[in-house]
Amino acid sequence: MQSYIFNDFNICDNLLPISFFENISNPSKEDDYGYTTMSDFEVTMQDYLDKLHAKKRDKALIDFDRYRSIEEILKNPSNTAISTAQFRYWAKKMFELSPGETKVVCHNGKPVAIKETIYEILLDAHKIANHGGRDKTSAIVKGSFSWIPKELIARFVRCCPTCRFKRNGNHLDTFDSCSPPYATNYNDLFLNSISTEISTPSTTLWEILAGEF
Repeated sequence: MQSYIFNDFNICDNLLPISFFENISNPSKEDDYGYTTMSDFEVTMQDYLDKLHAKKRDKALIDFDRYRSIEEILKNPSNTAISTAQFRYWAKKMFELSPGETKVVCHNGKPVAIKETIYEILLDAHKIANHGGRDKTSAIVKGSFSWIPKELIARFVRCCPTCRFKRNGNHLDTFDSCSPPYATNYNDLFLNSISTEISTPSTTLWEILAGEF
């Protein structure tokens, strides 16, 4: 059984069988360009969170500290000293502890993926999917874990250099396609163009802006 460990905490200890993650095959020969790197994933994960509404952002992912709070609430449901009444109500409504001696926080019967372990989970699932795309990778993840948004899985696949190679007719794109294109920030563009104008007097602001339309 594959383990996902953060701060000596093993999310998969003595859980129900996580069949998809038991046997991870070796990467095939076509994987010349590898997989999404942790640094790329962290950037696109933060971008995903930043674009959520503030109310949704707070609980979109469960980090280690929040996981521990939920775990304490579920283990001691009558303890009113843990967090706030609103948070305790939400934790009891959305989560449950797994059966067995080792209690793990679950949602709809599946272990909750801690934010700090999501990259490793997605990496393993995408290896098993053999670069099979968002839906195949998502099905593997959802078969074993909960609380990983499908959009985040899609972004992981979008970042994968091997998948980008396949998607672009067997050549690597030259731009960063980890996240959807950003809307043009014309304030930044204006400031950058002024800097460019100073260093290259022959280039006007409007010539620079023209490339954006």
